[in-house]
Amino acid sequence: MNANKIYVPVLVNKTGPYWFMLDTGSWSDAVDTETAKSLGIAVKDPFEAHGAGEKTITGAIGSNVSLEFAGIELLQPEIDVEPVNAAISAAEGRRVDGLLGYDFFSRFVVQIDYAHRQVQVLEPAAFHYTGTGESIPLKVIRGNIFISTYLTMPNGKRVPGSFLVDTGWRSALTLTAPFVGIPAL
Repeated sequence: MNANKIYVPVLVNKTGPYWFMLDTGSWSDAVDTETAKSLGIAVKDPFEAHGAGEKTITGAIGSNVSLEFAGIELLQPEIDVEPVNAAISAAEGRRVDGLLGYDFFSRFVVQIDYAHRQVQVLEPAAFHYTGTGESIPLKVIRGNIFISTYLTMPNGKRVPGSFLVDTGWRSALTLTAPFVGIPAL
């Protein structure tokens, strides 16, 4: 874990391990451009991509890539190849070889235990919840995961909202309008 973000060792085409961030805020899996180049992954169809900031990056599509984590292999006929490391490693303080995003989370049950720094990945058919926690329905919109819940304000008022679940974001909670007033200029 680094800055409350989860990094896991991933084999790419049976080589590695490489360090990938578990990022529920990424609408796709991605292999870093330099990592893909070192592995000989051919790319095609360049595109412009953006994340939380204003800048864009140039990515491309890689073909027939295998990602393996925790003994589970995910075969990707197509995968994003983006300069992930160049874009975020300075802020992360470590190398970032790729992202496991929506493609990964949509195919597996991923249990994250922050307190014990453990991640468990299961095939959906093998999953049966036995904990004491509360089930929270998720809504997926364009590959982003949202929950609907209430935010309790300091005065005790409960305000409903839809909140993005993003394990790749540095902050535990970020509030924008309508929760935070925007002063007049």
